[in-house]
Parts: sequence; C-alpha cells; structure tokens
Amino acid sequence: MKKRVIGLILLISSFLSPVFSEEVCVGFNFEKSHEIYRVKTDNESVHPVGWFLTTDNQIYGYHIDAINNHRFIYKQKESDGEYEASSGYLYRQVFDGAAADSDLGRAGHQTCYDARDKVIPGENGKIVYRTDSVVFSGGTGNKTDEAKAKEELVSNEYEIIKDKNWYAIPNGSWYQTWFPISSGTSVSYDIYYDRWEEKKEVFLEEVWRGDSFYKAFDRPVGIVPQKRLLRAKVDGSLEEIDNGKLNNILEVSYKTSFYMLPGSYNKESKMGCYFWCDNKKGNFCIDGAKIDIEPIFESSEPEARFVCYGTAITGLRKYYILGTDILKQWLKQYSFPTDKCECSNVAFVSLENSFKCMIFVYSKPEDCVYRFVIDEDNEIKVGLPKKTKIGFKVASMVVSEKGSLYLIPEIEIKPKPDFNNLDGIEMESSTVVKIDKEIPGFSGNENNSDSNESFSAKMKMLNMLTCNADCNLILSRAYYLKFYELPFGSDVANKLEYELFLGKEYYSCKLTFKNIRMSKLDGNFEILLEELKKPGNQASQIEDKVPGYDNTFRKPESCYMAVLGD
Repeated sequence: MKKRVIGLILLISSFLSPVFSEEVCVGFNFEKSHEIYRVKTDNESVHPVGWFLTTDNQIYGYHIDAINNHRFIYKQKESDGEYEASSGYLYRQVFDGAAADSDLGRAGHQTCYDARDKVIPGENGKIVYRTDSVVFSGGTGNKTDEAKAKEELVSNEYEIIKDKNWYAIPNGSWYQTWFPISSGTSVSYDIYYDRWEEKKEVFLEEVWRGDSFYKAFDRPVGIVPQKRLLRAKVDGSLEEIDNGKLNNILEVSYKTSFYMLPGSYNKESKMGCYFWCDNKKGNFCIDGAKIDIEPIFESSEPEARFVCYGTAITGLRKYYILGTDILKQWLKQYSFPTDKCECSNVAFVSLENSFKCMIFVYSKPEDCVYRFVIDEDNEIKVGLPKKTKIGFKVASMVVSEKGSLYLIPEIEIKPKPDFNNLDGIEMESSTVVKIDKEIPGFSGNENNSDSNESFSAKMKMLNMLTCNADCNLILSRAYYLKFYELPFGSDVANKLEYELFLGKEYYSCKLTFKNIRMSKLDGNFEILLEELKKPGNQASQIEDKVPGYDNTFRKPESCYMAVLGD
C-alpha cells in the first residue's frame, strides 16, 4: 500500500489522517535476549503496550511496513568465516629509479639469493614490481594518476611520498618502495608484499506477520565485506630484515545503514543496505546484490551515515546519504552556526505523491533536532531548517507519517550512591543486628521486614527508651526507560504514558546509632537518615554487592524504534 498523501502545515496544507492506527515499537538488544515492545498504540484492546515478541537474533535494523509486517535485520551467524584474498589491485608508488639503486641491500651488495621463502613459505622466485632489468623484476605495473590512486586508498594503508609516480599492481604482489634504509655505507629501498584479504558478513531480514506474530520468511539484504591488509618485508637484495614476517597491519570495518523500501498491496516491502568504509563512496544492496544508485547528496563521513529517500512519483526514487558534512552544508545555506553540530541520528518520512521529503537530524553535542523539508518537485531544494532543543541524549528515533517524532533517551548509569547523594534510592529492608540493652522479651535480632507484628509492638512499649544500635540496610535503585513524542509543529517533547521497567541495582550498608530512641528503629528510611545526621551516629560505606540480592537491571546494548508504515 502506498503511503497516503500527507503534507506539512507550513509548506503544504495539512496532514491527512492515516487509515491505520499509529503504533510505535522498539526493538532492544540486551546482553542475553532481543526483545520487542510496543510503547504507543491507538488500539489497546488488540495491540496493547508492553512486550510482545522475542527474536533469536541480534537486531541491526527494525521497520514496520504499511500492512503491519515487522521486519528485523540480523547477521547470519555462519557468515563470519575465514579470510580470503581479495580481487583487484593495489595502488602504490612503485620504485622506478635507477637499476643500480634498486638491486641493493642493507649490507651494501646486490641480490645473492632469494630469502623470501623464509618470510612467506613458497614465495621465492616470484616477480617483484620495480625498475626493469633488475633480478626478478616484473616491471613497475600499470601507471595511473595520483587522484585515482588516492581515491582507492583507505586511511593508513600506504605512506605517500611527494612527487613519485603511481602504479596499479595485482593484489598479493611484491613491489619495491621508495622508503630508504641507510646502513651508513649504502641506501636500500625495501621491498614489500601486500595482500588485502576479506570475509563476507551476510545480513538478512526476518519478517513477522499477523496479530499473533508468526515468522513468515527470511530474505537476503546485503553482503558486506570486512577487510584486512597483510604485509611482509625484505630489503632491496631480497634478504630478511627485522620484523619482516607477514603481519596484519590494518583492519577495515565497513559500516552499515539499513532502510526499508515501501511496497504496495501486490508488492512486498523490502529492506535495503548501504555500506561504506573510511571516507569512500558507499554501496547499495537489495536482495543481497549490489545495485547502482547515485545519491543526490552523499556524505563522506567515515563513522556515521544515514540513508534517506524521497518520493517515487516519477518512478526514480531520490536518495540522500546524510552525515555531519552534509548537515553542515545544509545549515550554512541559512547561516546557522555549525561549529558544534553533528549528524548523530536521522529519521525521515517520504511524503508520497507530494514531491517532498521531511528529515529530522539529531545533533548530540547540541541536544537538539533539526527538521528539514526537501522539495523535489523540479530542482532539489532543501528548505529552511527548524531547530528544536530536546534536553536529553537520544538513543534512537523515528518519525510517523503524521510528522510526529518519537525518541528514546540514552540510559544514564548512575554512580554508586553515597549518603550525600541518595537521589532515586529506596530502602528495601532494615534489620537491627545489635542493641546494647538487655530488655525482657527483646532479643536484639528482630527484623522489621517480617510480616509478624511482634517487632512493632515491642517498639511501641519501649517507645521512651534509648539505646546504642547497629542497623543493616538493603537499598535499591530502580531503572525505568521513558519514551517521548515531539508532535509536528511543537517545540516540546512530551513523555509517553508507557515506561519500561529495566530492573534494579541493590546496595547494602551499616548504620551505627548512639542514644537513639528505640521507636525510631522501626524501619522508616527518612527517620533513619535524619537520625544519622546527629553527632556520634555514622554509616559505613555503601557496598554494591549484596548477598541474596542479584541485580536485575538490564541496560540495552542498542535499540531501534519503528512506527507503523515507516
């Protein structure tokens, strides 16, 4: 089902009401489980808030299509296999100087024997890309221009020397460098062996359907490489050198951004994958195969990029790959300051049949959200941004077709409490463990957390007596995750009614009282804290290991918001 025509209050007339209820869900990756919760619903009787699904796989992306299919991205466990040599070329400044300078070792002599098999077994006798007419020379390779070579290099792959020629040579080749090593009497230019290796990570989507949620199928989404560069070295006469054996010198991890392409009544929605490394152009995958897409804007940020797309009215969808560099470009158009901004998270909605795309960009250093509207009618035009202060760190966000932005704050782990800061701390129990008075019928070991009333009754009888006493406290801190909605056109994010209980942390301590009235040992936390302020009373250090009390707090390792029809 195509998304319904919706518009912006300022730029179009109004949003049309959707034909389905608005439903907001969150997928959480905990340490030992992967759980899905509904945090807002317009149909509580059918789709109540709270937990409704646990998946077997770690979640890397989550979307809900317009017909309520829940789509999760996961990584195939078997995809982490062995590294294999990559295809393609190395781009290097191969030594193309004088032959006499090429065939010269650190000891000051020409090649006497080939010692490369001591560095990599079976490699002696292989060609070396370097100046012609030198022993084992295979020539310098295919000459290429510097711009092309630099475009192919990743950070820290190769140290560039000014004004030297560039050549393309096959991956897994020996080549002579322009890196000189002086032995005092001669200069040797070292010979390197470089080999890029890669393994594939396979990402799939699993689709869950129906009100009772059954798993319908899995489908490939993207195949993403993870690479490493191995290097070995010998000197210019092919003799061994210190630290010359084959080593892993660089690992390149490709980053991913997943998105959902909407379907229709007779066409299934599907998930797509965009992946990149370093500051290079990215690649798109659909159904596990690369596809050619030329984005209108494409970030070159190495760490974080986000896929957005516009309408498909003309049959050709427009893509925008956002990052901090693109955010700064857009803000500078309207003279917004950019010194602190960062593209930390992105949510967007494509306004089908309206030639517009609305994009929200969260800037973590500023704790704010920028809203942009891109007009795609004729030429691409990025509209005036609207900046809204959020006031908390955002872990995930998503925007609905009505233009409401839903957000999850990052969980803040509180430090171990002390008696100068007990914010959010509650008392689970208090136990009197020692009293210095011998009173008939009172043992000194009563526990006021028991269900019987004996302790309370005795305290009332001894209300006027004072004593010295020790009391053990069990304390706790409960963690709740809140969820927020920034309605379209509003400057204030409102807290949703539903909160997710994440568990408790437990603590213990010992209080020592002098001349305390016995009735005040009756287990009221506030009274005990007031008594603690009096001279002579003291508290031990609060400990975070409590026998018999296991911490139940679970901090999500990551989370992904989804809204029906996103």
